[in-house]
Amino acid sequence: MKIFVTGCDGFVGSHIAERLASEGHEVVAGCYADPLFISERKQMSIRRFNLGLPETIRPCLEGVECIVHCAAIFDLAATVEQLHAVNVQGTANLLQAAKAAGIRKFIHFSTAEVYGTPQFTPLTEDHPLHPGTPYGQSKLESERLVQAESANGRMDTIIIRPSFIYGPRCVYAAGMFVPLLVLKEMGIKKLPVLYGDLKFNCVHVDDIALFVAYAIQSGKGWNSIYNLADNDIVTLEPAVRAFYQIFDFKPSFRLPYPKRSLRCFGYVGPCLMALGAFQPLAWFLNWYWGRICRQYQLKQALRFPKLDRCMLHFLRVDKHFCFDNQHVLATGFKFKNQSFIKAFDVMLAWYREQNWIPDYSKA
Repeated sequence: MKIFVTGCDGFVGSHIAERLASEGHEVVAGCYADPLFISERKQMSIRRFNLGLPETIRPCLEGVECIVHCAAIFDLAATVEQLHAVNVQGTANLLQAAKAAGIRKFIHFSTAEVYGTPQFTPLTEDHPLHPGTPYGQSKLESERLVQAESANGRMDTIIIRPSFIYGPRCVYAAGMFVPLLVLKEMGIKKLPVLYGDLKFNCVHVDDIALFVAYAIQSGKGWNSIYNLADNDIVTLEPAVRAFYQIFDFKPSFRLPYPKRSLRCFGYVGPCLMALGAFQPLAWFLNWYWGRICRQYQLKQALRFPKLDRCMLHFLRVDKHFCFDNQHVLATGFKFKNQSFIKAFDVMLAWYREQNWIPDYSKA
């Protein structure tokens, strides 16, 4: 099958394109910028396009039977206008071009952020939709565009709501660990261990790509919405201890997860932000990370998430971020990765190989 995959200059799209090509599909890898991780090969051609310019989309769809739409602005600091232009209007442009080309299959990547603050857990696909950020709202609006095409019978569609995605090539989310590297370089050797009932499950990018390939190959599960989150439910204290071990920190003492304090901080934080209270901290972290990159001659690829109003939204969460995956398992799909901690360690090893983070074993 000839498949157009958008967002192949990014994290998820590049993995999906490689997986589909390896399984014998003819892949048109759509890129907005020069791809960092993939190149043209047998079964894969690379095409530059812009979701905001329909005339650049149409040539990419010649002979295509299925579209996998991964391209989006994933940035909690992006403006509402930027998010709407790409995530909503860009999806509308792609759907219009797909209909004109007679394409009947469309897989759309949304986000678990469309649920907002959990009202119950584990979150199922019928959980109320109340996005807490402009990014989540833009993805919900794009979902509705895709659902409309499925409802009127013009297309067979799948909407994917992934949990936290991790794995090699992950740039944005992995940047959250930059503060640990900064603390390590500052000579901090011990840190308190948080404990509590907070739980979460994630999804490895390999499983994302495997599910897309499975759905296309098997023909199962179309015209539906799926959470993608693996079976490994991670609790707070074991995760913190594992991360400390990975970064060679020693636990000092146990500290209860301050749910109420963080929830209150999530509400008063915007007031502090308006006063510029977070700017010195953000500046210091970015400055120190730049210093580390120069010292170890690193590729400055990891992006530390901006301390902004949208980031503060997540501090208000005092419930589990566990996503129910029974719906996707009912299709017959099986997750490959069974341990978040082990796979995360492998991901960091890849970062060291790529010179994205220091390799302290060589020190």
